[in-house]
Amino acid sequence: MSTQFDEIERQARLLPLNEKATLARFLIEELDTTVDTDAEQRWIVEAQRRYDAYSKGELEVLPGDDESAEVGKVWRNERRRANKNLSHGEGPQVEFKSDQKP
Repeated sequence: MSTQFDEIERQARLLPLNEKATLARFLIEELDTTVDTDAEQRWIVEAQRRYDAYSKGELEVLPGDDESAEVGKVWRNERRRANKNLSHGEGPQVEFKSDQKP
C-alpha cells in the first residue's frame, strides 16, 4: 500500500469508536454500487398499502404481547428442530437459558 494509505490507516485506528463507525459507514456507502434508489419510495408505498388494508379490516391484528409470544413460540420450535438435526451429526448445539428471549 502507499505511504498515504498507511498514514490514513494509522490515523483511523486512533479515532474514537463512534468516529470509526461513522467512517466505516461512509466508506461502505462509497463502495456499495448496488444502492437501490427506489427503496425508500417502495417502502412508503408498502406502508400505505398495509395501513389501508388495516383500515379496511383486511389484516388480522394482534396485540404486541400476543405477537411477541407467537414469535417466541416459533423461535423455540425452530431451535428445537435445529438441535434435533444437529444431534444426528456433528455441529454445535444451540442452548439458551429458559428466561432468555430470542
